[in-house]
Amino acid sequence: MKNFILFFILSTFALTTIYITSTPGSSQVDILFSLEAILISFSLFYLRKTPFSLFQIFHLFFFIFFCIAPIAQFHHGTIMWKRTNIFTLSDYTIAILYIILIIVIFNISYIISYKIIKIKQSTEHKFSKLSTKHEFILISVSLISFFIVLAWNDFNYFSVLFRGGVFATKINIESTSLVLIIRFFIRPIGIFLFLLAKQRGVKHNISLFVLGFIAIITAPPTGMPRFAAACLYLPIVLTFFPFFQRKNRIVILLLFGLLFIFPLLNNFRHFSGNQNISIFANFDTMFLSGDFDAFQNFMYVVKYNIITFGHQLAGVLLFWVPRSIWPSKPIGSGFYIADLLNLQFNNISMPFFGEAYINFGFLGLIIFASTIGYTLAYVDKYYTNNYKKNNLFNIFYFVLFGLLFYMQRGDLINSFSYLCSFSLLYFIFSRLINKFTITREFAS
Repeated sequence: MKNFILFFILSTFALTTIYITSTPGSSQVDILFSLEAILISFSLFYLRKTPFSLFQIFHLFFFIFFCIAPIAQFHHGTIMWKRTNIFTLSDYTIAILYIILIIVIFNISYIISYKIIKIKQSTEHKFSKLSTKHEFILISVSLISFFIVLAWNDFNYFSVLFRGGVFATKINIESTSLVLIIRFFIRPIGIFLFLLAKQRGVKHNISLFVLGFIAIITAPPTGMPRFAAACLYLPIVLTFFPFFQRKNRIVILLLFGLLFIFPLLNNFRHFSGNQNISIFANFDTMFLSGDFDAFQNFMYVVKYNIITFGHQLAGVLLFWVPRSIWPSKPIGSGFYIADLLNLQFNNISMPFFGEAYINFGFLGLIIFASTIGYTLAYVDKYYTNNYKKNNLFNIFYFVLFGLLFYMQRGDLINSFSYLCSFSLLYFIFSRLINKFTITREFAS
């Protein structure tokens, strides 16, 4: 009954938005948006019975960025990064049909994969809490990461605290690889150690407090990209407030973060001392802003049939190769189409399925939808089968919620870099903490 109520509310909200904003001659597009809204709402609340999953995160992104936002943009005549309206009803029709096809293929791939995938359950181990010595080691590692980040910011903590603006100062590091290591790997260390220590348990609560304090001052949410902040701080909320792990509350939490927290953090992208901080978003124009350009950027790629035959994907998979070694290394796909189409702004996102099309065309949509369906089914099933036996994986699973949202919005080269670095952090420190805490009877 609760699922039906949520399905009804979400569908009604989307259909009401379409009805209120509808204009003459747009009935075909409105019908397709309506079908998409119903399909997504049904998928969110009926196809998965678990309290939360990556499956739900996938569909929540589509509901906001590929349904509600483009509805508002379509009926307001908003065009991202161009002065004139270049999109026709046919462009919208084709793009929505592609989106509906993606959802259907993803759902089929996920459901079939979830049923046939066999997950080996983790070996049962008995762990103790972290000892005083091990707490000291984790605090020391966190402090080292903090001072590295502080040194990178020329020992100006305001530069750490604020993402950009008058306070931002960085020392000149010629090696871009070193900058990437600091940004993607060193800076998040404290938060990973804090969360893993909380999950495993500490002997002294003061140690957990110190770890948390160091983690937050090293990677404050105001000092990093908003989606990166979501990847790191959403697990903190879910770990310390299990209330949000109950059925469908993760959807409400993410909607709250997207509608309220993200606009607040936007104040610190180019912060100045005399700047007025806007606490609440302007909901009249929120979905018309560049933050919600995913659908139109997807349309750009489809309309102009931009296909690179895997060239952009090579840049993603080999993001760690320095440009000094590979001078023709691809730039982000958002930058690429902005330059190619002479858009007004070049630092734009490219959604995951825009990356699919820009690499392999229509076939890429099928390949990417099938692949991500299988991948998310595997991870969801692994979590469901092992969350009690391998409780440290719970932390990484929560990190993936934000990462999936980030990856779907794009661009892929940055989100994939975060995925690789966060995966490595989890692998290294979860194994370290397991080694610290496994009891002797199981270690022998």
